[in-house]
Amino acid sequence: MIVSTENPNVYKIEEKDLDIFSMSRFELELDAVLNSSKISLYLDFENVEQISSGIIGILLAKQMKLKKRGLAIELLHLSNSIKNILKILNLRDYFLSTNCL
Repeated sequence: MIVSTENPNVYKIEEKDLDIFSMSRFELELDAVLNSSKISLYLDFENVEQISSGIIGILLAKQMKLKKRGLAIELLHLSNSIKNILKILNLRDYFLSTNCL
């Protein structure tokens, strides 16, 4: 589900739908990536078409923990619908740099 790329701090999400059925696996794999990293991470959402509120909650919780360590998670290549969801939830600036908007 979460795979490494050529860039050591970029990970690609391979699932099309991040829903309630993928929450446990997503969180386990994200924890493994975060525990092995000492730098801010980028998650490439190019293949993701749908995201559940549960996945957003997981990302939000991880982001808050990382910020305490001076690190962050940034989301890349989001579909317009996912960008709109983050905008509605007032989380767009929390996960996206200005060059992603």
